[in-house]
Amino acid sequence: PKPETSKKTTTTTTAAPAPKPDYSSGSKIDTVVSYAKSMVGGAYVWGGSQFGATDCSGLVMLSFAQVGINLPHYAASQALYGTTVSYNNMKKGDVIFFGGASISSIYHVAIYIGDGKMVHAQNTDTGIVISNVEYFSRYNNITIIKRLI
Repeated sequence: PKPETSKKTTTTTTAAPAPKPDYSSGSKIDTVVSYAKSMVGGAYVWGGSQFGATDCSGLVMLSFAQVGINLPHYAASQALYGTTVSYNNMKKGDVIFFGGASISSIYHVAIYIGDGKMVHAQNTDTGIVISNVEYFSRYNNITIIKRLI
């Protein structure tokens, strides 16, 4: 008698393709704002550029790096990037620079998060906080507002 052989069956499974990353401007803005807001409560560290321990320009630099936008760690230099927008046309994700009338006078920077608020590394006493833009700008002149995304 002939031995019985069973035919082997092979099943091929293919995984669904990985979803493509969302590179839309809205998604990038949300990523920047979420990252910056996640640092609220962190320490203001002059010259710092670590999560939860940074200065104002470091916060902006780290937040935009999350979407591949590389900025220098100096507020006045950051103000040279992007497109200028007016206070009345400000949108979530825009970068607000404070100082005198010229770019070279800039001493502070923040990220607008919508609803009249901004996130920024304010100073060593308060650290990284969310503030009201209108109130803060009563005592700190807005030099320029830039849109990077």
